[in-house]
Amino acid sequence: MRGLPILLVSCAAILLVAAESPSAAPQAPEGMVYVPAGPFTMGSNFGDTDESPEHLATTKAYFIDKYEVSNADFKKFDPNFTYKDGYDNHACIVTWKQAAAYAAWAGKRLPTEEEWEKAARGTDARLYPWGDTWDATFVAWDETIPRGGTIMNAASLYGCFDMAGGVREWTDRRYKPYGGNGVAW
Repeated sequence: MRGLPILLVSCAAILLVAAESPSAAPQAPEGMVYVPAGPFTMGSNFGDTDESPEHLATTKAYFIDKYEVSNADFKKFDPNFTYKDGYDNHACIVTWKQAAAYAAWAGKRLPTEEEWEKAARGTDARLYPWGDTWDATFVAWDETIPRGGTIMNAASLYGCFDMAGGVREWTDRRYKPYGGNGVAW
């Protein structure tokens, strides 16, 4: 579930807006879901070495986009942006700078790695956004699948889609392994 290096050229932006932590979940803006404040298990002792060690992390409350940014939405921001015909509802493939600029234009920001992982995994330390059992039909394998277009259309605990496989989502800072795992970058 770790974020990927900033050096990757292709990705889709995931955006969020900070929210206060009310006693009842606030109404999410259109196209977004609410993730409450609190702790969650981040990292994994079972994945790649740089995903360990599993540890407790905490986030404030926030809203995050339910889907990755589409080509059509990104084109509203950048009229010169091009993509394959018929791919309006597919995740846009952009650089980190483009993703950050789009987020600012939309009045949002890129999530922290902690915020992205909590939206993907929830608070029950699940291995995958949909639970602990691997199911290939839940995965958007590549950018040819439209947003929310997996066979089973599996969502995370908070209602985010396509958080496994497919295009990569940018976070707000450069990737680095967790301290104490022995991986040098």
